[in-house]
Amino acid sequence: LHLVGKNIKLIGTDRRTTIIKTNAGYGIFIEHCPEVLIKDLTITGGTRDQDPNATSGAMVVKHSETEITGCIIENNWGNFSSTIAGICGVVGREGAVLSIRKNVIRNNSWDGVALYRKAQAGINSNLICEGRGAGIGITWDASASVATNVIHHYWKGIGTFGTASASVYSNLVRDI
Repeated sequence: LHLVGKNIKLIGTDRRTTIIKTNAGYGIFIEHCPEVLIKDLTITGGTRDQDPNATSGAMVVKHSETEITGCIIENNWGNFSSTIAGICGVVGREGAVLSIRKNVIRNNSWDGVALYRKAQAGINSNLICEGRGAGIGITWDASASVATNVIHHYWKGIGTFGTASASVYSNLVRDI
C-alpha cells in the first residue's frame, strides 16, 4: 500500500478485526504526505524486500508527517535467511515526523521502531515486544522523545547510534 502526496486517514473500526495483511517488504509506504493518520488497524504478514539492503518494515514513512495510534503491528517475519535483518514494525526514514503512541508492536523479525537519517519521532505509551534487533533503534542523525513504553524480549532495548539524539524517560525495559 503506497500512500503518496495526500492528507490521508486510514482508520479501522476495531484494531483486532480491521486487518491489513501486506505481503510486502514495505507494507504501508507513506511518502511525501503532509498529514497521515493510521489508527485502530492490525498490520501483519510482511515479507522481506528482494533487495537485501532494503529497510523492510510493516510501515515505512519518508518525507511525511504521520501519526500511528491504537494499532497492532505484528507477525511481520518473512524469510530473512539471506540477511540478518528482518522486518521492522515502524521505520522512519528521511524527513519523517512521527507520532507513535498507544500501539502494540510485537513478534516482528527486526526492530520494533527504527529511525534513520533526520527522522523525528515521539514514541509514547507503546508495548514493543518479542522481536529481534532493538525495541527502539534511533540511528544516523535521527532524534526522538521516548517515554512510558514497555519493551521486552528483544536483543537490545532502546539505543541511539551514530549522531542520533533522544530524550528517554519513564520506560520499562526488561528481559533483553
